[in-house]
Amino acid sequence: MQEAAAGADVVIVDPPRKGLDPELARGLAAQPPERLLYVSCALESLQEDLLRLTAERTLRLVGLAAFDMFPYTAHVETVARFERG
Repeated sequence: MQEAAAGADVVIVDPPRKGLDPELARGLAAQPPERLLYVSCALESLQEDLLRLTAERTLRLVGLAAFDMFPYTAHVETVARFERG
């Protein structure tokens, strides 16, 4: 999977509730795209992945937005925007 993102300007990930595979997160941090969009349905796994993605200081979080895709429920989708740097 990492090879598919190599050299990409923009990568969009939408992992399951458990978050990104740790190896993929480390790979994206080691060879970051210009921009990474992370769609999350679980805040806890997003927090863990945020630490992995920014650990190398090659990606930085530049935006975060919550979307109420399922009104009248506690479920919220979160989109995090990372940029190389």
